[in-house]
Order: sequence, then structure tokens, then C-alpha cells
Amino acid sequence: MYKNLLIHIKTYRALVRFSLSKSMEFRFDFFFRFIMDCFFYAITIAFFEVIFLHTESLAGWQRHEVLFFISGGLLIDAVYMTVIAKNIWEMPRLINKGELDFQIIRPVNTLFLSMSRYFEFASLLNIFVALGIMIYAIQLFPTTPNFFQMLGYFFLLLNGLIIFVCLRLFTILPVFWTHSELGFHMLFMSLEQLSEKPEVIFRGLTHF
Repeated sequence: MYKNLLIHIKTYRALVRFSLSKSMEFRFDFFFRFIMDCFFYAITIAFFEVIFLHTESLAGWQRHEVLFFISGGLLIDAVYMTVIAKNIWEMPRLINKGELDFQIIRPVNTLFLSMSRYFEFASLLNIFVALGIMIYAIQLFPTTPNFFQMLGYFFLLLNGLIIFVCLRLFTILPVFWTHSELGFHMLFMSLEQLSEKPEVIFRGLTHF
């Protein structure tokens, strides 16, 4: 078991090094994507900032609480985009062209190889941006959360990331029968927009 784990660690390290060298070949794209993501973060925050210009609370949530919530979502998105997103985007192509077969015969776990082939260093910078927003939001709290509260929060964020990835994979699996994932992808993206906002602001069928 230890030997098998060591093989997977070495494989992942080699894949990360390859991704880094590829990112450095197109440096303009590297920085452009980072700037584009920063604009996305700014728009997401601005949406709620405009709301708080007209009200002191949103369904009982104060401005600093919403900002902290947003930073958690942005952190999950940044980790997802860095480690997993491109691998999932490539999976339908691997399935349709039969290239997934070549990964099945490799001496490492197929799911591990399929989900770790690409590491996006441009999105890695977004993790620090999201953490910066989170630290700023924490400074606005009347009482600073203690170490164990933050530890529990990051544990829940990790669970949220795992659930998010599993749900995204569920939209990929039908490609074996449907050839295209576009319809399922659009459905997932629509549901994802709901998850970017506190659930207390929803009513009716959208309130879970």
C-alpha cells in the first residue's frame, strides 16, 4: 500500500511540473486569466455591495457575514479551478475519442490520473485572493472567530468542495450514452448560481 501511494505521489508531482512548464510557455494567457478571474470576483462582490447600499441586512445577514460567505465560495471555486476543473472539462473528449482507454491501462488509479492530469497555476493565484477577501471579512466581525471555529469552517469547506466535484462528475457520466454533456453542464451551471448566494434569501422551491 505504501509503495502504491508513493507511485501516485510521484506521478502527481510529475504532472504538476509539466503543467507549470506549459503555463510558463504562454505567460500572457497566464496573467490574463488571473486578471479575468479578479474581475469575476469583483463583480460577485459588487452585486451584494449594491444591495447593501439600500439595506442594512439581507434576510438577517449583515454585510460582513455575506462577504465572509462569498469568500468561502470563491475559495472553493479557486481550488476547484486550480486542481480539478480542466481535468473534468477534458473528460468528455477523452470518452468520445476513446482516449480514456489509454489511461485505464496505466499502472495508477484511472480516476486519479483523469482528475490530476492538469494543474492550473493561473488559478492558483486566485486562492490567495479569496483568502485575502476572507481575512478582510473576518476583520469586520465584532468578535474574531477562534482557531477551532476556523478549523471547523475549513473542514466544512473541504466537504463542500468534495460534494461539488461529485455533483460535477455526475454531469459527466451520461456522456457514455449521450455523446455530449452540454445539456447537463448548463443545468449544473444554473444550479451553481444558486449556491453562490446565502440560502436564507431564497423562497419557495429554491429554498432548501
